[in-house]
Amino acid sequence: MGLSTEVKKISTQNPMCVHRRGVVGELVNGNTVNLFTVQRNDVHVTGILGKITAAMDAGTADVQLRIIPRDGAVPAQQVLSLASGSLANLLANEYLEPTGALGAAITLTATYGAGVALMVTNDWILTPGIINILVGTATNTTGAIDWYIEYRPLAPDAEITPL
Repeated sequence: MGLSTEVKKISTQNPMCVHRRGVVGELVNGNTVNLFTVQRNDVHVTGILGKITAAMDAGTADVQLRIIPRDGAVPAQQVLSLASGSLANLLANEYLEPTGALGAAITLTATYGAGVALMVTNDWILTPGIINILVGTATNTTGAIDWYIEYRPLAPDAEITPL
C-alpha cells in the first residue's frame, strides 16, 4: 500500500466526535485545563469547538489552546491557537472557534450555532498527548465551556478521549 492509498482510507472514514463537559470555576487565571488525550497513535483533527454553557461574568479571562506531546518531543508544547480575547460577558450558546491556522487567535462568535465554521484554514495532525487550554489574563468565576473535537484516527488504535 502506498501513501495515496492510506490517505484515501483516512479521507473516506467517518469522523468521530468527542465531547468534554466544562465545569464552572475552572477558568482561573494561569490555570491549565486538560480537555482531551490523544492516545496511542496520531489523529487527523478536522474540527474543534468550544461552546459556552454557563454565561461568563465580567472577568476578562481568555484561553489559549495547546497540545503537550507525550513522547518528549521538542517543543514540549505546541500552541494550536492563540488567546481568544476576553470571554467577559459571553452568553450561553456562544462559541469559541479555532480557525486551524497554527498560532492564530480563537474566534469568538455569537451565532448560536447558525453557520459556525470549524477549522476553516487547516486541519491538524496531532501526535499522542494532552490537548489543554491555558487560562490567561483574569479569572472567570461563573462561566463554563463545553469542548467538542472531531477527528479521524490515523491508525486502528488511535483515539481521543475526554479528560
